[in-house]
Amino acid sequence: MSTAAVTVRYDGPALAGHRMDIADIAPALLGISELCKLANKKINGDRASVQVLIGTDTEHQCFEINLHVVQTIWDATKSILANENVSTAKNLLEWLGLVGIPTGGVVGLFRLLKLLKGRRIASTTTIEAKDGRDLVRVTIEGDNNTVIVVPEQTIELLRDENAVASVKKVVQPITKAGYESVEFEFDDDIVEKIDKDEASDIALIEASEIETTEKDQPQIINAWITVYSPVYDTKAKAPKWRFKFGDAHEYMDISETNIAELAILRGGAMIDDAYQVELELTQEHKPNGTITNHFKIRKVLNFRAARLHYQSDAFKDDGNG
Repeated sequence: MSTAAVTVRYDGPALAGHRMDIADIAPALLGISELCKLANKKINGDRASVQVLIGTDTEHQCFEINLHVVQTIWDATKSILANENVSTAKNLLEWLGLVGIPTGGVVGLFRLLKLLKGRRIASTTTIEAKDGRDLVRVTIEGDNNTVIVVPEQTIELLRDENAVASVKKVVQPITKAGYESVEFEFDDDIVEKIDKDEASDIALIEASEIETTEKDQPQIINAWITVYSPVYDTKAKAPKWRFKFGDAHEYMDISETNIAELAILRGGAMIDDAYQVELELTQEHKPNGTITNHFKIRKVLNFRAARLHYQSDAFKDDGNG
C-alpha cells in the first residue's frame, strides 16, 4: 500500500465560520478524486487502485480539508513498489502539482494551467532529467514566451479533457463571491495557491484548444545538399534557403553559417552548388499525428561549385565554317 497526504484550504470571507456550501465543496472534492484516479489509471492501468479519504480542520478562519490518497497495489507475490513501472500515490500528486516535485523547477498540472492564461502551447520538447526520468520543456506562446518544465505524465493529463474538467471543479468555488483562494499544502509548505483571477482563467480553458506539439531531441547528421532556391537577404530574421536533400526539396535555416555572404562574394549561388554540412534535424509531432521536419545547417564542411552546362555542342564552331 502507498499513501500520501495533502491539505486543501479554501479561503475567503464566506468561510470565516468554518462552513462551506456543500454545492461548492462536493464537486471540488470529486474533482480531486477524479484527477487522482485518472492519473493512476493512465500510468498504472489495472495494477493499482486509488481512494481519496478526507478529514477537516476548523482551527483556521477558512475551510481546510486533509486528503489522504491511498493506493492499493494489486500484486501479492512481490513488493511491486520497488518496480519503477508502478507509480506511487505521491507520484500522482506530484504530476498534479498538489505536492512538491523533488526535481527543482519542475511543476505540475495546476501550475501549468495557471500559467496558460488563455494562451496556447507553442511547443513541447522531451528532455531527460539527471535521474533518468523523462521531463517535458513547455513553451507557452506570447510576446515573451514562458518556458516551464513538467513531468511527461502532466502533459498526458493536460491533453485529457476529463482531467482539465476535473481541475475546473476544484477551482470553481473560487470564482464565486465570498471566496478568495485555494491552497495546497504538503509537509507544512504551501505548494500551490490559486487566486480568484487565476481560477477564472482556468475555468475558461478548453483542452481541445490547447493544441500542444512535441519536438524530439535534435539529431545531427553529416550530409551533402545542393542549392535549389537561394535567398540573399542576410538581414532576414531566420534566413532559410531551399536545398535538395536526397529526392526532397527542404527549407533549411542557414542563420548560423556564412553561406549567403560567401555566395554574394562569388557573384551569386548556382543551382546545384553542393555543400557538405553538419545538419540538425528536429522532428515535431503535431496533435493530429503528423510529423514535421525542421532543418538547420550548423556548420559547412565542404563546398563544390556547380558545373556549368552548355545547351548543345551545335553552338560550337566545328571548324567547317
